[in-house]
Amino acid sequence: MSSCEEPPTMIGGDIFPRSDYITIFSTDTFKITSYINHDPEINTEALKTPYVGVYYDSYFGTTTSGFVTQLRLEEAWDSAVWVVDSVKLVLRVKSNYGTNNNSRPHYLRISEISDMLYNDEVYYSNTHVDTTTGYGVSALIPPLRSDTINIMEIDLPPSFGEHLIRKQNELFYTIDTLGNDFRNYFKGIYLTIPSASAADPFLLGFDFNYFEDLYNSGEDVYYYQNYIIVYIKDSINNHYGYRFLLDPRRENARFTKIEHNFNANMQSLINQQVIDSLSYVQGLYGVYTTISIPGLEDVKNNPALARTAVNKARLTAPVHLDNLNNYTDTTIAQRLYMRYVNASGEKETVPDYFVDEYGSYFSGVYDKEKQEYQFNLSNFVQNYLNDTQDKLKPELEIFLPANNVLNTILKVNNIKFELTLTGY
Repeated sequence: MSSCEEPPTMIGGDIFPRSDYITIFSTDTFKITSYINHDPEINTEALKTPYVGVYYDSYFGTTTSGFVTQLRLEEAWDSAVWVVDSVKLVLRVKSNYGTNNNSRPHYLRISEISDMLYNDEVYYSNTHVDTTTGYGVSALIPPLRSDTINIMEIDLPPSFGEHLIRKQNELFYTIDTLGNDFRNYFKGIYLTIPSASAADPFLLGFDFNYFEDLYNSGEDVYYYQNYIIVYIKDSINNHYGYRFLLDPRRENARFTKIEHNFNANMQSLINQQVIDSLSYVQGLYGVYTTISIPGLEDVKNNPALARTAVNKARLTAPVHLDNLNNYTDTTIAQRLYMRYVNASGEKETVPDYFVDEYGSYFSGVYDKEKQEYQFNLSNFVQNYLNDTQDKLKPELEIFLPANNVLNTILKVNNIKFELTLTGY
């Protein structure tokens, strides 16, 4: 019927009565404004990919991430008297960034936490982590392969296993949400990489969705991939491996603690109405770009367009590439997301993302040839135009979730919004 490039065709119009005509409105000349925001307090419970370590970006600054979780007993504890032989920490590493080899090794710190965690509480990226018990161990992280899944096994001192099972009469687990069981004397662990820094960044992303995927497909629970295993033996030299699980997202209360230390230039832009030719979108719940389309208010308030159907609403955002291995086709985020503030004042992913199973209609996928992202937003715009109580705003936020590390810089001067409406 119509496009941004060509006017609507009227061929054959003479055979219809004038009352049958509809009005088609199409434009790509909307004015776009943008600014950068950051929310220091984000809900980070039960993330599928918790990150631990330090990530550095010269444009943004330094991001430090740690992971807090309860441990879950895999099975009931045998009443026999057992002695610890050895201990291993096993983690499924989904991604790793930075350098970790014999010449520049890094160490994982496992600290006991002091506060009880609860499944019915909300935990945020800036939640304080109390480690005043003072107990913890550090272990060398082995060299990891890049661009592939690593099953990382780290030897822990036997004393850590002894600390875990020091109250063998309390090694049981109940459905009591107060944690009147093993969790009462061992609250959980806090994973960090203290050896990493802005000068020597190193970041690990753990896969905590692997078991859930297998469980939902009917696979055996043997496939837990993240756990601490304590190898024990009794007085007659019987050996056994007892596992403390990190995987169960539904049972284990856990959250990711994320701290962003922005460089001076970025700090001067955050939450400020600053005009700039570039805008920024950062992973690990860092800065995001707010897009305002005030021209949509004019459409909504135009009496001639009181009854309209949105045929097309597409926002195109070109990217900034520096071609210095910092921001190239392969080092930027391969997909961006959009959200808005709903009528209840809560942030929600745009409805267009849920049109199909994988968000292919919405898109947001990086186009390497055009060096841009495209977002289809017809459902969001239709909802905005139909909002008679004026609770929705013509604003959108381009963001990256916490399970994404790679960042993106947008050329905001060249952002284009195309809208095609049918009046009836």
